Amino acid sequence: KELVAEQIHAASRRSSRRLVRVNCAAVPGTLFESEFFGHKRGSFSGAIGDRVGRFAEAEDGTLVLDEIGTLPLDMQAKLLRVLENGEFTVVGESRTRRAEARVIALTNESLTARVQRGEFRSDLFYRLDVFPITLPPLSAHREDIPAIAAALLGRIALRDGNARRATGPLGAEALEVLASYDWPGNVRELRNVLERATILAGDQGIEADLLRTLLESTIPLPESGESSDLHLRRNMDASERQVVVRALERAAGRKKDAAHLLGIDPRNLGYYLRKHGLA
Repeated sequence: KELVAEQIHAASRRSSRRLVRVNCAAVPGTLFESEFFGHKRGSFSGAIGDRVGRFAEAEDGTLVLDEIGTLPLDMQAKLLRVLENGEFTVVGESRTRRAEARVIALTNESLTARVQRGEFRSDLFYRLDVFPITLPPLSAHREDIPAIAAALLGRIALRDGNARRATGPLGAEALEVLASYDWPGNVRELRNVLERATILAGDQGIEADLLRTLLESTIPLPESGESSDLHLRRNMDASERQVVVRALERAAGRKKDAAHLLGIDPRNLGYYLRKHGLA
């Protein structure tokens, strides 16, 4: 979603101006007006200097509001006012200023459902819902996984100072493993899996078995509304035990081969067998 917002800004007549991002979930209610509209020095306790608000920062540019659905109702009302008439007041000032910025709101949940539950203002929803863009999940365009994975691996390699690794493409079997997974966490989950695989593989290259092991160890999230044990450590231990059992079954009980599938040193396998009571 952030990449799409960046592309919209870059392709617009506002591209020479600033692109300003705000994570709505991280804005405390008491500082909402200061964050978005700015404040003057001494306007409240702790205001030791003037601050430029986000709307002023994004003047003639683009303001991206991430996780818009997390805004509390009172903050939604304040945001609606400035979106309706483009006017706001800096905290500690008496004059009214005008905001001129394109606003792009991002959400990973259904705002209509939040409106129905009374958690999101319907008037703010309709003000934002001018030109909605729905992005398909990664599972709906699996044919793009090879290109996305190659780009992610290139970034990981360059970040780690190992440009040579960026030139090593994934094999056909490894790509098949990636394409067979549903990716509930979308591209972010793909990036994390590839990063873990890069760490474990070292200079050996990322093999299909390693990716398969990492994906099999992913903790399944409970269905919405499902009563389930959410204790993190118990879930991780249960998932870890399941992966060790699968590796032993696939290796026909051969510890060395099972350790290879798990991506660990064979000498460390005994620890996991004892930990999970496996003979």
